Amino acid sequence: MSNEPAGHRDIVLRLRDNGLRCIYELHRAYDSMQYPRLMPFATDGWNLDMKMASRYKITQNQFYCFHFFTRLGNYLLQARKLFQLYLVDAYAKTESERLQILKREQNRLRADNYQNLKDTVVVRDGDPTNVGQQVIWPATYCGGPRYMFEKQQDAMAYVRKYGCPVMFITVTTNPNWEEVTTIFWRDSTHMIVLTFWYAFFA
Repeated sequence: MSNEPAGHRDIVLRLRDNGLRCIYELHRAYDSMQYPRLMPFATDGWNLDMKMASRYKITQNQFYCFHFFTRLGNYLLQARKLFQLYLVDAYAKTESERLQILKREQNRLRADNYQNLKDTVVVRDGDPTNVGQQVIWPATYCGGPRYMFEKQQDAMAYVRKYGCPVMFITVTTNPNWEEVTTIFWRDSTHMIVLTFWYAFFA
């Protein structure tokens, strides 16, 4: 939940000399040690030093999008519930890293210039030591309060210009479509939405 403190998903290894070693969630060996059935050859996962051929750093989002892309021969998509667990873990890692970056970059975001923080200082008689360390999420962070307020304002603008909605349209898909049965394997209902999107908008 957004109001709960985030914990780390570290792995603690017991070495042969009975020593302990902690593998952080951003370590290159974290994915292969957490999911040995998906990566039996200890394939390196994403790490902070990973770069493309053009010397640009690869983000976690780009790394996992490449590995989760729907294509023939991608064995990760056939792991069923284990793949779903890996997918949720990858999302949690990516989102927690984004939050840590936003927390570290508060000076660049000029968070001290936000009106809410100024109001807090005024209410507490101008004593900034009572405020604590407040972290303000920008409007570009999906799910944050400023993002939700911005989307609510956009929705109200649509209603003001076009009027209240009179219809709620839903579209369903058939898992027995030829596009679905020829491309995907059995029990891959989580991929039908992507196929429907291509068939509908192509």
